[in-house]
Amino acid sequence: MSSPKVSIIIPVYKVEKYIEDCAKSLFSQNLSGIEFIFIDDCSPDHSIEKLNKVVEEYTTKIAENHWIVRVERMPKNSGQAEVRKYAISIASGDYIIHCDSDDWIDPNMINEMWILAHKDKLDVVVCDYNHIKKTETVIHKGMVNPLCNRDEFFEEVISIFSSWSLCNKLISRELYSEHTIIYPKKGMNVGEDMALVTQLLYYSKSVGYIGKPFYNYIDNRESISNKHNVSDILDNYVQWIANICLLESFFKGKDIYERMKKKLSYGVVFATDEALTHLESTGKSMYLLIARLCVRLLRNNDVSSFGKRRLIRYMKRMFSSSLKNKIHKLKA
Repeated sequence: MSSPKVSIIIPVYKVEKYIEDCAKSLFSQNLSGIEFIFIDDCSPDHSIEKLNKVVEEYTTKIAENHWIVRVERMPKNSGQAEVRKYAISIASGDYIIHCDSDDWIDPNMINEMWILAHKDKLDVVVCDYNHIKKTETVIHKGMVNPLCNRDEFFEEVISIFSSWSLCNKLISRELYSEHTIIYPKKGMNVGEDMALVTQLLYYSKSVGYIGKPFYNYIDNRESISNKHNVSDILDNYVQWIANICLLESFFKGKDIYERMKKKLSYGVVFATDEALTHLESTGKSMYLLIARLCVRLLRNNDVSSFGKRRLIRYMKRMFSSSLKNKIHKLKA
């Protein structure tokens, strides 16, 4: 029996409001030979019950299209980074793509992306995506420059000009299996897709693009990226920097190391700016919050000296002349 054409990896945790729409969109695909891998990360709600009902509803179509549907359960709640790592290890499709279980996809997404990948023997195929908010839907380009080649797209992603999401990228499974990929540590969930996509693109040789917004990202206020209390902001920030440091470790010893260090330094600035913006929105003392941010990062063993040194440089550049005065201007 031939291997599936595509494996779709879907982590499931606390998404009972969304999982039915997500699963129905997945089972509305018009490509045969898909492997659907749902990973239950010990979800405490009714997500898996609702998923199983949808699977039952589509039993006939699943059989007709020679689809494989797997619903696996983690031994304990492990977080998205660990779930994806496990799912990748058991995927058997020629290509792998990811879908968050609070999002949904266009019925033509997997078919059109696979056809292009198969026809041109591409390592990666990228599509656009919709960011669906309460009041509007914003279309994001998968590639800033649709005509760019693999090297140019790699530069776009590492420079944060193009999205580093795994969910709008169909990727050859061989990139995962034939190369040494450094996976984010357990619990380092924020930015883990950035860490994986950057490594996979580094090893890729060819990239294709479809300028259609096939993927629909729902602005779920309960997701990890949308936690906006102080503790969560600090935790998310540490995870971001830890995954940037992972990439610094990945590039060490490679001929592009020095150039990538500069790119990753910009990533630290980007992540720190974002964290300070979120902290400012809490209305608490920025002076104390910045101190907490620095302490949280500098004491964390998952963050290498690379990230810690760049945070110190950032703080010196931004606040050394008069910290209180600068903070006052931020709040004005």
